[in-house]
Amino acid sequence: MTFPIPIPESVPIKISPCPIVDAMLEIHFLASENWATLPGLLFSNIRERYQEPKNLRLMQIPEDIRNNNYEFIQLPLIGFKGTKFIVLLGPRVVTLKIANNTYPGWKAVEEEIIWLLDRLEKSGFIKEGQYLRVTYINFFEMNIFPHLCLDLNIHKKPYTSNSLSIGTHFEKSPFFASFNACNTINYGTQHGSSLDVKVWVNALDFDLFKNGLLRFKEGCQLEKEIFFGLLKPEFLKTLNPEYAS
Repeated sequence: MTFPIPIPESVPIKISPCPIVDAMLEIHFLASENWATLPGLLFSNIRERYQEPKNLRLMQIPEDIRNNNYEFIQLPLIGFKGTKFIVLLGPRVVTLKIANNTYPGWKAVEEEIIWLLDRLEKSGFIKEGQYLRVTYINFFEMNIFPHLCLDLNIHKKPYTSNSLSIGTHFEKSPFFASFNACNTINYGTQHGSSLDVKVWVNALDFDLFKNGLLRFKEGCQLEKEIFFGLLKPEFLKTLNPEYAS
């Protein structure tokens, strides 16, 4: 199947105002140690940049219930807060997440994931990577659908609504990707739209400590291409795009 979104010849390195309100780089894995030992193993290797772990809400659910629910096993239970990032940890996942809903730019993200991968390797509890996933969540104080290269028709007639959500999945080997656009989002006191893009790669197509960084970089690049490929050129111009020289 042909990839449905045309890839722009070049994508901006920055737009202003930046719509990114959350960004996460996730590593899903099989552990060589029991869950009880993982927080200590990780914290001993990241404590120079991150605070002691704090329990997340999911930790309040009894352990036997969590262990018998596949979705719960894949979610983080504790968080380590740093200056620009938060590291989240669960029995089968570790996530690098931006802090304070403030995106510091790709260079800072790349530097931090390089550092975190090194610390994870030293921690020694990841036996095997299951998949890597990149998620970017963008918020706009408007109805985003008129500004997307996306048409919805019912009986061959254009359909618009003030309450609309559209999502889909596709593949660009070795990656899988999805996006979801919704125009009924509340972000704090603001009302508008979200445009979320996820890109992931499965176990057979990466080795965490050999090419995991490369896969993250490729995944982030594909996320950018999807995001900017969805925006109408005239709308993109209003976002003050900056390109690499």
